[in-house]
Amino acid sequence: QLTEYYKNNKNKFKSLNKFRIEYFTISSNYFKNKINPKEREIRRYYKKNAEKYVTPPEIKARHILIKIVQDAPEKLVLEKQEQIKKLLEKIKAGESFEEIAKKYSEDGTSERGGDLGWFKPGEMVPSFEDAAFALDIGQVSEITRTPFGLHLIKVDEIKDKITKSLEEVRDEIITILTDRRAQKKLAEETERLTGIEPNSFLAEAKKFNKDVIKTNWFDSFSVIPKIGSASTLAKELLIKKSGEVGIWKRNPIMGYVIYRLHDSKKPEIKSFEESKKEVFDKVSMEKAELIAIETAKIYLSKLEEGSTIDKLIEKDRLKIETVELTANSRFIPEIGNNKEFIKIALKLSNTNKYGLSISDKRAHLIYFKNKEINNENSENLKKELRTQLLQNMQQALISKELKRLRDSAKIEVINPMFLSQGSS
Repeated sequence: QLTEYYKNNKNKFKSLNKFRIEYFTISSNYFKNKINPKEREIRRYYKKNAEKYVTPPEIKARHILIKIVQDAPEKLVLEKQEQIKKLLEKIKAGESFEEIAKKYSEDGTSERGGDLGWFKPGEMVPSFEDAAFALDIGQVSEITRTPFGLHLIKVDEIKDKITKSLEEVRDEIITILTDRRAQKKLAEETERLTGIEPNSFLAEAKKFNKDVIKTNWFDSFSVIPKIGSASTLAKELLIKKSGEVGIWKRNPIMGYVIYRLHDSKKPEIKSFEESKKEVFDKVSMEKAELIAIETAKIYLSKLEEGSTIDKLIEKDRLKIETVELTANSRFIPEIGNNKEFIKIALKLSNTNKYGLSISDKRAHLIYFKNKEINNENSENLKKELRTQLLQNMQQALISKELKRLRDSAKIEVINPMFLSQGSS
């Protein structure tokens, strides 16, 4: 069976395009030792990016919130202010801010004693932030209003703003500037190498003190030692001629591959022995598909004769999936875009419970559960269909009338370029 399938389907068992190249690699690291940023460059970068080297202040705070909407009536605002004023008096009298927050605060932090954790400038609403950052450790704010309501704020800890000096970040800046210049140099050199003649390839490798490496035959599924997967490179090589130079740009750190195509082979039909596993897999799959479809047909017959679906699927350890669909359904979970499935499923009813959908070499045995009619959707669908049909009829009538006019009229086309000024 395998040999017969192979003989009848040889074109399915072709090899891929194959290539051999000679190459060397250069990366941005190659240029780093030759780069030494000047003092003025370092200072300029530090000045231009000063905000990168500033750690903003942070505070760890708690709050008590009494909720009130922004457009609340004045009477309610006064009541809420009186309520939170009494809480502030308790705190000033020595009661625990944390315990009062647990008891009276009206937001999700209440169970944590109003703990908001650490926050920086810009992370809270302005009025809340202004009040919080004006406090010292242990200090409690006056009543503060925000869009969320009325707050009391207490600061537990403070981290001051820290600005790193140039000397502290000098090495970091030198690394950044060196990397940038090295990558720029790499880009310039690869741009230049793009246009070199094939016979100067070896000389260019020498300039960079690089050994030229020759690969074995590889295809798009190969992994080339020291380079990695050849899938992207193989696509480039498809449009190259033997002897032509190219650059496979990976990334500056991994390095760019400067190559010369040594040789290439077009796809060839593989021998039976070379293809045996593929042939076996394809024949097995085709047989499995046929068995699945035939089994589904047998199941359908048995169901129509009175058997139950649970008994049938137990034998082959199949599983039942429940789906909902309408006439407008497109993508069905676990099934995909299957028009045949929808068509069969929508024909089922309480008197015709079972159907079989076969498409794309897959069989779905369908069991009808129930149907719901949405009158509103049904009416909308009717309107859409009516509008569409009307448009189609109008278009057909216009086309018919245009054809009648063409057939009965004499048409003369005058090029406006040749009309004299003022003529009509």
